[in-house]
Amino acid sequence: MFSKSAIDLNKHNNQEIIYSTTVGVENLTTRVIGSALMIFSDLVLLLVLFVGLLFVNTSISLSIFLIFSLVALALNKYMKSTSYQLGIDEARLGVSSNENIVEALNSYRELVVKNRRSFYIEKITGLRMDLATVTAKKNFMPNLSKYAFEIALIIASFVIAGIQFALYNSSQAIASLAIFLAASTRIAPAILRIQQSTIYLSLGLGTVEKTLGMIDFARSGNHDNLISTEKSFDHRDFEASVDIQDLNFRYEKNGKFEIQNLNLKIAPGSQIAITGSSGAGKTTLVDLILGVFSNDYDSVKISGLTPLSAFSRWPGAVAYVPQNINIMNATIRENISQGYESDPADEERVWNSLRVAHLDEFVKSLPLGIDTYVGEFGNQLSGGQRQRLGIARALFTSPKLLILDEATSALDGETESLISQTIKELKGNCTVILIAHRLSSVMNADKVIFMDNGKITAEGTFSEVRELSLEFEKQVKLMGIAANN
Repeated sequence: MFSKSAIDLNKHNNQEIIYSTTVGVENLTTRVIGSALMIFSDLVLLLVLFVGLLFVNTSISLSIFLIFSLVALALNKYMKSTSYQLGIDEARLGVSSNENIVEALNSYRELVVKNRRSFYIEKITGLRMDLATVTAKKNFMPNLSKYAFEIALIIASFVIAGIQFALYNSSQAIASLAIFLAASTRIAPAILRIQQSTIYLSLGLGTVEKTLGMIDFARSGNHDNLISTEKSFDHRDFEASVDIQDLNFRYEKNGKFEIQNLNLKIAPGSQIAITGSSGAGKTTLVDLILGVFSNDYDSVKISGLTPLSAFSRWPGAVAYVPQNINIMNATIRENISQGYESDPADEERVWNSLRVAHLDEFVKSLPLGIDTYVGEFGNQLSGGQRQRLGIARALFTSPKLLILDEATSALDGETESLISQTIKELKGNCTVILIAHRLSSVMNADKVIFMDNGKITAEGTFSEVRELSLEFEKQVKLMGIAANN
């Protein structure tokens, strides 16, 4: 799954992926593979019993297999499509209900203000009730087979008894009936298990339909890029340069180009600010530099290699701070060292990262310090603290190339000023690419890149870009930045 590009992953919602890789895989092994093995073993048992009965009483053995096979076929014809559809409904309702629960929790404050919590309560309740109905039907179907076979056995016993007593003497009829009942007690359960396994198999195929598609989806990825490399803080051979030549990119094959004929060279140790209106292509450009859209895109080079090759050769040399920081339900220490096993030897490095991100004083005031749990999505922290924790995480590996995508957007003025000072202090030692709407964050960059409709329309110093781009100058005036900056 993680071998796929971000474009491919975005075609599937998170709950669908989670369901397919957890419940779906479990159903594949228990309901599908397990049921298939059960059917095979019982078919072997039936074959042995049938061959043995043929030598004892051919007519009785043929009667038993004919009766129970007809019952099984009739039940299978009725239940196969029904059970398959129940499996599909179970998967669909399970994913949908989980999606709505997550949506409701993530939108809790908005729902309180709108007084619309009842909307999700009713929606989730309805989905769970529908799922309960599907589950009840699913659980009843194997019992239906059991009752059908028991009724068939009783009726067949009376029919066999009637025929035997009508055609033969009492002793022979009783002997034949005894053989029938004795054989039925072994054959009927085996056929019943086959029937029930067939139901479970159909149910399983319905629930794992998405899972099988997800397995094919995951197999088509490039798994070579999943090989982990050792933790390293030494990037001495890494040149923190970015070279982009004739870059064209679109999300869909016949879609609109998001990036067009873009050329950009970023020298080691420089600080570049990329700005532009929403939809100009800034974040798309960052994603291409990060290599998350394609495993073999060669228009972008970092230290002379394609992004993923560079990350593999120099792990930790490049760091990224997204606009929305993903905070784990773990300790501050574990959040900063994300992706690495927690090591007490790295404590000094953790504290140094916090210091540079201006979060160390806050963490020192906590009773458990860096071993404090921050809650799911970091709900024990303020928005600015979450953002600074993300910056500290990025600095943990002492990167030589730091990419910040609107990373200061959630910070207050004072903290933004401190982070800006930190970025200044990195000059010469770390290449910084800063994506920002807030022009106050880009004024001190060595070079400002202004993008519009996937193209670079102006580049130079802050003052030079103001002269070259009317749109940039308009944004500067709206921000109220003095003309002499």
